[in-house]
Amino acid sequence: MCGVRYDAAARRAGHVVARRPAEFAACTGSKYLQSYTVDAFAVLRDASAKVAFVGTPCQIASLRRLVALRRAEERTVLVDFFCHGVPSALLWESYVRRMEHRCGTIRRVAWRSKCREAAEAAETLARGVRPVQTASWSDSYRMTLVGDRATLSGRAADSRLFYDLFLGDYCLGRACYERCPYRGFRSAADLRLGDLWAAASYGEREGVSTLSALTPRGEQLVGALGNCELDPLSPDDARAGQMMCNARRPRMARAVMAALRAGLPLGAIHLLLVRPDRLLGSLFRRITRLIES
Repeated sequence: MCGVRYDAAARRAGHVVARRPAEFAACTGSKYLQSYTVDAFAVLRDASAKVAFVGTPCQIASLRRLVALRRAEERTVLVDFFCHGVPSALLWESYVRRMEHRCGTIRRVAWRSKCREAAEAAETLARGVRPVQTASWSDSYRMTLVGDRATLSGRAADSRLFYDLFLGDYCLGRACYERCPYRGFRSAADLRLGDLWAAASYGEREGVSTLSALTPRGEQLVGALGNCELDPLSPDDARAGQMMCNARRPRMARAVMAALRAGLPLGAIHLLLVRPDRLLGSLFRRITRLIES
């Protein structure tokens, strides 16, 4: 299995090849970073290796071409997911600089921690096991950082600084704004994963995942699953809440990127550029709704 884990030494996410379930545990959970792929994707050179790759839609599209070139279709499975977009590495670098002043060198990260207590989150990250969920899946946009000196989670980890810039589309890759061809169900993968945002899932505290078979090979794999609870789902429900078109650049996106390149503190960027822009946008939407009503 080839998935993504956080490389603390390099301060980046990277694809790794996991040959045992215990090795793959570090690859579970979201990593909202562009991953380094060169070393792990080289596994395709081994003509005897059977590998399942998990990556962003654009990574999997590139792999599909490489798989065809090496005639490796029968020994590979390609898996992607509904993608919001990938933030600039400058955002993560700025965030890490800010937080390491408080917690020391960051050793482990959970981007979507479902543990409300920092100590509990740190223990589950250290053990590489599934946490005992104390927060709803829809309330899990909290980061947990395990550093040399301290563990920070949620508000203490300044999660909002990272997520407001990332989910607010202030610093995505250029292709995410202009020419991503893999929105909706457009994909080069055999299988596509996602969160079920449809209203029917909100009663499930742990959340519900979607699994879409996009090729005959994908259908064969889904049919062979014997230890999963699978319920049929319409395509409309599967893609509800997902990004169906390219992201739109906010008014301050270019200014935010310029500030990140200049090395300005992330807190100042959020306070002076992002927060006022979001407040102005919220006010404009409210006025528009009042006029329309």
